[in-house]
Amino acid sequence: MNHTAAYVSPRPMGYWAMVRLPMDGKANPITEWCPREREHKPKRFNDAYSALRAATDALEEYMNTPMHRDGPRLLDARSEAEKHFAEVMS
Repeated sequence: MNHTAAYVSPRPMGYWAMVRLPMDGKANPITEWCPREREHKPKRFNDAYSALRAATDALEEYMNTPMHRDGPRLLDARSEAEKHFAEVMS
């Protein structure tokens, strides 16, 4: 399954940011290091917006790696577009 996705999963007392990448086809939560348990645990977000933002940022980071992108990076294209529209608006 060559499918990517970023979404939010409601959990008790917060949300998880879930990302599905094409290499394994299953969704995994964004994790953070837990020093007490010495392993990665799913990061809990207080609101859905923060979780969705983290998920889309992780997906964008994955898509902008040299192995997966073809052409300019997404942020480079965006800055070029902003320059163009700044000239048109002034």
